[in-house]
Amino acid sequence: MKKLLFIITLFLVFGNHISAQCLCGITPSESRWDGIGFRINDEPLKKYACGYQLTVKTTAKITFVSGGYLCIDKKECKAQISAKLMNGTSVVQNFSNFTFTETIQFPSNGNFKLVLSAKCGKMTCKTCTYYFKVL
Repeated sequence: MKKLLFIITLFLVFGNHISAQCLCGITPSESRWDGIGFRINDEPLKKYACGYQLTVKTTAKITFVSGGYLCIDKKECKAQISAKLMNGTSVVQNFSNFTFTETIQFPSNGNFKLVLSAKCGKMTCKTCTYYFKVL
């Protein structure tokens, strides 16, 4: 009987702890990136899914307006988001705290990618990448 009570107590303690954690997606394929929208120059706001490839001119200004990552227990935690603008394997610009109010400009023509990373609590989540062909 004591063992059963001990096991039930452990389950209740750890079960509540697990449900209160700040977690990424439930399955590896689940994407919890939400509502990422940006403007190219003065064009209207558009929302783009992760993996989208855009062709822009070197004079383009990409202004982020909305978006984020939804942690599983969003009442209790908020995702910490960072980003890297890359040209090949070189980091062009690093955003240690990406707030979705950032403006990105490209230094030259070429193929760039913006990699958004999220952390829910101590858990690193699936990234979201946008590809830019800059002419």
